[in-house]
Order: sequence, then structure tokens, then C-alpha cells
Amino acid sequence: MPHKNTASTIAAALCGAALSLNANAATLTSAYEFNGDFHDAVLEGHDDDLVSGTRGLGAGTLGTSSFTFGPNQGVSLTNSVADIDNYSVELYFAFGPDNKDAAFRSILDPGAARSDLNLYARGNEALQFFPGPIGAANALVEGGFNHLVYTRATSGSIQVYANGVLALTDNTNAVESQVTGNVIHFFEDDGTEAASGEVDYIRLYNGVLSSANAEQLYAARNEPLSAVPVPASLPLIVPALGALALARRRARA
Repeated sequence: MPHKNTASTIAAALCGAALSLNANAATLTSAYEFNGDFHDAVLEGHDDDLVSGTRGLGAGTLGTSSFTFGPNQGVSLTNSVADIDNYSVELYFAFGPDNKDAAFRSILDPGAARSDLNLYARGNEALQFFPGPIGAANALVEGGFNHLVYTRATSGSIQVYANGVLALTDNTNAVESQVTGNVIHFFEDDGTEAASGEVDYIRLYNGVLSSANAEQLYAARNEPLSAVPVPASLPLIVPALGALALARRRARA
């Protein structure tokens, strides 16, 4: 698995605040780091919002720094999307080697009702929000970890960045990409088009991450949230740093 430093709740909050200061950036609202638990590092707790095994085919395995899963043993997330029409998802994951030739491998399925209207990895490592257009081939690294930023704008437009590069634009799935019921299923399908693998973290944002954000997040993919570079001026970051210092002083008291 990739190296990942543990991100504290305070660091997550700092990163979210800094991202939100950029006029064109989204706001970090939830961060599931899988550091031995299903805690939301931003909201501190809310374990009930992220669960495994709801597909009825067994649950995955929670490790000290990641979550491993078999086919249809991913996770389901509820009540973590602030706006079901305008959101972004960041995740860092790898599919197992036994699934590399599968025609479809589900990555995420927005909406409470399971369907095959999902974001899939195709056999040629391209991305597709089925049944929309297929993105560029070899967008994903076969057999390795991939950093993905998935965005859904109010207009219904979907953009997906794979390893810092725009890999898919889809303007045909406005209804299917809404998070109806405020539920997103990860690495699960309504049939058998799911694969085994491992996920390092899943993070939710209110609003649409930009291409610059995607590049920055990819560059910092193995770092704690506090190390993510954000395009904000120093005067805007100072209040967030002050809040961090105050929290540290209170922790010592």
C-alpha cells in the first residue's frame, strides 16, 4: 500500500478552510482516511455514515491505514454530501491484479438505489460514467494506486481527473449523477461488475474542484491533509493558522 501520514482532525479542518478560501475551489466536508476506523476526520466520528457489507456479499477489511475489499464488498456513504447537485469526490485506490482484464469495474455509484449507472474503469483503463462517453485509454495505472477526482457541477456536467489529468468529461448523465437519498456506493455494482482492491482514503467536497485543485491534490496524494498545497494568499491563510495554534494551546492546557 502507499505511504500515508496520519491526518488529524485539526489538520483536516485547516485544509478544508484553506481550500474554501480560494474563490474557485470547493470546501472539504468529509475525509475518511481508514486509519484503523471509519471516522470522518473532518467531522470527528459519524461512523454510521460509512459502512461496508450492505451489498450482502460480505464486508471488506479495515486495516491501520487503508481498507481492502473483495468484489461488491466496498463501502456505502450516507449524509455526507452537502449539495447533491454540486459536489466532488477524491479517492486514492488500487484494483486487485485478478481484475485487470474485466470489462467494467465499478468505482462509485451515486444514489441510494443501486444501478449500473456508475463511474466505471473499463478494460483498457479508461473511465466511463455508464452509459455516457468513454474517456481516454490508459488513464488509470494498471496494477497500481490511482488518484481520482470526480466532480459533478450544478449544470449536470461530470469531469473526472485521473492522476492529476482530465480523463473524462460527460454532459449526458445529469440525472444519474445526482446523489439521490444522499448515498454514494463505492466499489459496488448492482450486478457482478465490481472488483477487489484497496482504498487509501475517500474525501468529499461541497462544490466543484478545479483542474488546478486536482493537480495539487494528486501531487500531495501521499501526504496528510495539512500538507495539501492550496492557491490562497498568505493573508487569507493566517486566520486558519491562528485557529490551529489556538487549538494546540488548548490541547496543552
